[in-house]
Amino acid sequence: MSRVVNIEKPFHSFPPAALSQYAAFVSQVRETVASGYTLDEAIEISIRYCIENGIMKEYLAENSDEVRRMLNFEWDDETYEKVIRAESRDEGREEGRAEAVLETARKLKTEGAEIVLIRKVTGLSAEEIDAL
Repeated sequence: MSRVVNIEKPFHSFPPAALSQYAAFVSQVRETVASGYTLDEAIEISIRYCIENGIMKEYLAENSDEVRRMLNFEWDDETYEKVIRAESRDEGREEGRAEAVLETARKLKTEGAEIVLIRKVTGLSAEEIDAL
């Protein structure tokens, strides 16, 4: 299974500056599309904006045609929406699982179960259990 990292705003603290700048570029394109421009217009506007503001300046100046082709080829709003929905479902499921674990720990703690047992059943740390 591959790990997918969401690089959209808010920007994560990734060490490589190139990844952070790429995230800024992609975000700029998306924000421009969201403001009513077509994808082609948004790409052009974003390339100019990023070059003018030192975001991937050299790369975009030398490879803007490749970037245009790549974004037009890979950018598919329907697929994007499906991915966003799937990520949201996954996040919701994960939040639900986390809440269920906390609820189980609360119930065990209320019933007087030993911290060792609660840790074993839930995987929570002693500090997390104490905080309940």
